[in-house]
Order: sequence, then structure tokens, then C-alpha cells
Amino acid sequence: MLAALLLEVLLTAANPFGVAIGPDGALYVCEVDAHRIIRIDAATKAQTIVATGNEPYEMRFDRSGRLVWVDMRDAAVYRDGRNLNIRGLRQPHAIEWAADGALLICDNGNHRVVRHDPRSGVAETWSVTGNRYRGPRTFARDPAGPLYLALREGNAILKIDEATGAVEQIASVGPKGMAFHNGALYLADTENHRIQRLDLKTRTLTTVADGLKRPHGVWVHDNWLYIGDSENHRVLRLRLEP
Repeated sequence: MLAALLLEVLLTAANPFGVAIGPDGALYVCEVDAHRIIRIDAATKAQTIVATGNEPYEMRFDRSGRLVWVDMRDAAVYRDGRNLNIRGLRQPHAIEWAADGALLICDNGNHRVVRHDPRSGVAETWSVTGNRYRGPRTFARDPAGPLYLALREGNAILKIDEATGAVEQIASVGPKGMAFHNGALYLADTENHRIQRLDLKTRTLTTVADGLKRPHGVWVHDNWLYIGDSENHRVLRLRLEP
């Protein structure tokens, strides 16, 4: 069950896409229109520019706490400001860590997922499932289980078992942002201007926030859902039940 939800505006931002809480407890926001990523200190609320680029879309942190982010227009992935030089990308949108520590990239324009080995530097089409995907858009990970992949043009959410390569479609929706929490996926239903909750047991969808304007990024931390309410130029959060 969800608790009573109350939208809280945290800050204004220039077309925020990806949002994340870093290992330092700070909030990080990809500001597409300002061509940068900002850090908002949890205690002081002071803002610092931590990266600049063209169109930073989404980010993650590696095991060492370094910021890794994808720039759609640059067709590049950066770690601590250094281009990883992954060739052949076309309109990459999102990244996630594979179970083996490799970096997975939604190579949207090429309709594939790319696996980049951070040790060897080798990048190749991810063949765990042997599939190509129509518009891979974003990932979410269950820390204790499978990986989820949303397809934009494919209008689907896939559940992927990385050990066996088994793939199952669990919903016929194509969100542009996803986050896992307590047996559910929270979806940025961008074109319908809302956030939905997909119960992974019953596979039912419930709207938990509407009245937004083309939201993109979502992130869950400490029972809070953070939302990049993109064209309202603000970052929100919702309180969730543990």
C-alpha cells in the first residue's frame, strides 16, 4: 500500500531529466537546457555545478562513488568528466550497471543495448538475450533480483534475468524513466504528464502523481521518490511507504 502522497517542490531547474541521490547524500540533477549537472547539498541546499556538456540525460555512480553520465546529443558517456570513448553510439539515453559490474547503455538510436567493460574498455552489443530492442529508453534494477528495461518505440517493459538470458514482457507501456521500490516500479509516463506505479506482483498500474509536464527522471532513496518534472522546470519528491 502507498502512504498518502504529498508533492513537495525541492528546487527549480532548467528542464531536469535525470535525478539521483549520490553516495554523499546530495541530490544530483541533469539540467538539459542549462547543459550541466548540478549537485544540491543535503544540509545547506547550496548548488554546485559538477559537470557540463550538451544534453546530459541520466546518471549513475560507480562503486568508487564517481559520477557517470550519458550525454544524448554528444552520443557519449562520461565518468568524472572524462569521455569513455565508446564509439558507435547514437542518441544514448540511459545507463545502468550489469550484475557483473559492466556498464549497460540504452543506445536508443541504434535500437540496442551496449555493454561496456570498465576494466578492458571493450564495448559491444549486449547479447545476454540475443535480442535487439525498439528504442531502449531506461533501466531500473531490483537490488535483489532482475533488471528491467523500458522500450520507448517498443512500448514495453521487459524483465531480464541476466544469469539465464530469459526475457519477459511485463507491461505494455514505454516510460522514459523508471525506479524500483518495494516490489514496484515507478514510471515517468512522460507524454501523459504523470507518474505511475506498476505493482510487479499483480502487474496493475496506478497513477500516483499527475498534473506534471513531461516528467523524465525518477529515483528512489530512503523512501522518497524524486521526480524531474521536466517542462515545469522543477524537481519534486513524494513520500513512499517503506
